[in-house]
Amino acid sequence: MPTITTPAIPQAFAGVPYSFTLTATGLPPFRWVGASSLPGGVSTSGLSFNGNTGVILGTPPAQAQVSGAEFLVTCFDGTGNSANTIFYLDILPGTRGYIGGQLTLFPANGAPPQQIP
Repeated sequence: MPTITTPAIPQAFAGVPYSFTLTATGLPPFRWVGASSLPGGVSTSGLSFNGNTGVILGTPPAQAQVSGAEFLVTCFDGTGNSANTIFYLDILPGTRGYIGGQLTLFPANGAPPQQIP
């Protein structure tokens, strides 16, 4: 039986590329299924979920702002057994600018600036 080992998913920021991989232990290969309480699903948030890799990827649009959206994930292992967990996704507003020539995110929640690759 698989065990989803990801404790939480990090916040996303509007207008900033996002990528996060869910993890599990058990007998591979793993297959992931996700369902979200985001209006219209995860894709309307500018993010997509890859069921083969467990990767959440994309760039939330500049106007996106979501707090505590539920993201129910089911992981199936190579034997067909499954495990479920619920994650909570926040998409926070933020502004971008440059520090020393490096594109930087300035989160609206007062968190420290983050360099954008």
